[in-house]
Amino acid sequence: MEARVRIPLGLQGISAGQQWFLTDYDVSLRVATVGAGPLILCIHGWPELWISWRHQMQHFSQLGFTVAAMDVRGYGGSSKPTDIAAYRLTELCSDAVAVINALGDGQAIVFGHDWGAPIVWTAVSAPLQAFVESLPSPA
Repeated sequence: MEARVRIPLGLQGISAGQQWFLTDYDVSLRVATVGAGPLILCIHGWPELWISWRHQMQHFSQLGFTVAAMDVRGYGGSSKPTDIAAYRLTELCSDAVAVINALGDGQAIVFGHDWGAPIVWTAVSAPLQAFVESLPSPA
């Protein structure tokens, strides 16, 4: 019998996408991707998941980008470490870099929303070559 996949309403535009589980040391990250071209990485806020980026994923993939949205560690399909230190910004930034290295040949445009924004801002403030696009701080 053939397995059926039910696509929730609002996801039809990214139904051709894929979901990956990337392992960065002891953390597994669920990452959904769609499209082809330069990488855009979307990092969600609290209490969201990768799926909160579905509309942006559809839009930017149609403009010629590979759009990836990850479940931040502790959320959704990603690992949920028990050690509080595993959730430091440096660790969360490391996860984003791991996704960029795996999917974007070390470069990406990065979007962050809510809790995802300080992850992006901290990462682009550090000397990490993976982040090539940044917007001015709203101060």
